[in-house]
Amino acid sequence: MHKLYLLRLFPALLLTATVLTTSCDKELEQPYSGINDDNAQVTLTSFIPVVTKYAPGELVRIEVAAAEPDQVQDIQLVQVVSKTDSTVVATLAPNFTYNEANRTTSQLVTYTVPSTLPNKQAVRLDVVVNFKNGGSRTRPVPFNVARAPEIKFSATPATFRNGLTATQQSEDDIITYSVILNETGITTLPASFVVGSNPPLFKTLDSLSYFYTIGSGAERRIGSVRLSSGAAATRAVDVTVPRGAVGQQVTFRFVAYSLQQMAAVSSTVTAVAPAALSQQRTGRLAFGPNANPDSLSFNLRTGLNELNANPTTAKDIYLTLNGTALGLATANTTQFFRLPATETSTQAFTSATANSVARRYYQAQAASLLTSTVAALAANDLILVRLRGTNEYQILRVLGTKPSTAGSTARLRFDYRSL
Repeated sequence: MHKLYLLRLFPALLLTATVLTTSCDKELEQPYSGINDDNAQVTLTSFIPVVTKYAPGELVRIEVAAAEPDQVQDIQLVQVVSKTDSTVVATLAPNFTYNEANRTTSQLVTYTVPSTLPNKQAVRLDVVVNFKNGGSRTRPVPFNVARAPEIKFSATPATFRNGLTATQQSEDDIITYSVILNETGITTLPASFVVGSNPPLFKTLDSLSYFYTIGSGAERRIGSVRLSSGAAATRAVDVTVPRGAVGQQVTFRFVAYSLQQMAAVSSTVTAVAPAALSQQRTGRLAFGPNANPDSLSFNLRTGLNELNANPTTAKDIYLTLNGTALGLATANTTQFFRLPATETSTQAFTSATANSVARRYYQAQAASLLTSTVAALAANDLILVRLRGTNEYQILRVLGTKPSTAGSTARLRFDYRSL
């Protein structure tokens, strides 16, 4: 009867790579060696993965399957450290049940990794199934002790992409947080290592997830990145200040996960109303044989044409000519992004804020769309400006153009808004 049952059950007992091979009797340590007997197969099923690294305090869950569970006397968990120090850490009474989904008769046993074991320590957990007739079967679960996941902010934890301060962040603004995972750690043991030495061995991370909470409201998940290593890494994560947050504190939380364990770090900002571009100025540029040389360039900070004899550092924009088409260029580190036609309107200019301009500029920068020249200008063109490589942003609107024909003077009229 037992042999028929074993033949039906045995194909369903899937064995993991680390635990499925039956050790030869001479390789098993006394007094936990298997004894020759007539008892049936004992396996550790593959339905609960056994990994190669566990952290102190972590729970090792093992599913023990026996073809003849009614013949089991007890199950012992034997901790073997450095292949020599063997300790019986638990003796469990049999409590096997049939799992219809797994098609095994099995029992779940658990073992907690001691907090006293040093990093990188080699450990073998022997699962010893003792039978009523005095025989036994032993299955080993080898692993190394590793650190639980760790996460921290970098020296510069947050970069505010609108160029404004932490107290000037508004809805839809983008903040880039820099987080360090498993600082100085490694994910794989070197061929030769010393127990407890640096760099530390870490658990393999499964993912990095990030969340936000507005005030005392419910936490919401923003996104997640899949991970597959325990080695030290720095991650830059873009988050957006959520809508409906003005006047409230927003908490961003970043969580690194591994098997059973996690580590988290949080940062807060208080969302405010966007900063208005309250100053509006107009300007004119001219280029050609009859134009005043001092009307060729313009200082966007002073709102005045820049003298031709002045250094280029203050010449934020100047007029260029390509045939009859007018263009803008800069003589310093100012950069431009011309909004596409789908984003160009009178309202887009009048409602622009320092936050919205800087946010759109950052998106253009991420897409490598920034330029130091703008060609073929036309009325109502909207150009975002980052002034001289600083965090000062403006929006410029082309009011009118007069092209150069037959050597006549070309002219450009514009206005712009700034803080």
